[in-house]
Amino acid sequence: MGVRSVLHKEFPRGWWRSPRWWVLGMRGLFLSCVVSLAAVICLRQALQVLRVREDPRGLAQQPVPDEGWAAGVLVACLGLGSTMYLLVSSAVSMWVVAALVLWCLLNLAVATTALVVHFRSRWRHPGQWQELDYIERHAPLWDHPPQTPQEYQAVWLRIKNEEM
Repeated sequence: MGVRSVLHKEFPRGWWRSPRWWVLGMRGLFLSCVVSLAAVICLRQALQVLRVREDPRGLAQQPVPDEGWAAGVLVACLGLGSTMYLLVSSAVSMWVVAALVLWCLLNLAVATTALVVHFRSRWRHPGQWQELDYIERHAPLWDHPPQTPQEYQAVWLRIKNEEM
């Protein structure tokens, strides 16, 4: 798949006039940013991930992508490191450091739990995830009709999965 076809898939003809394209893109970006900075705020989504942990289709349809949870883990670890530096430098009050450590640990626990559930599901159900990844990679976006054999097969697999 070349760069031109990837760009055509992500930015179809008339994308700048499509409110759906803008809303879905901004929603995904916003949720990933929120999870990376404050995973505790997305506790409800993390609990939903735990509820559907045995259903790969349910996990794939979650509003927060895997990348958001991974960013949450990384930012929480960076926050813990920065807080430890504040503790060593003793430039701030112990109460502030304790609050920051608690905040980072809570964020780390929530994001790590959701990320581990995703990894566990991919490890336990590789066949279903391969099918879902194929659909995500080849299905036509933004309601344009299929143009290649792979797109037709992805549409057929999506319909088959929705019937199950």
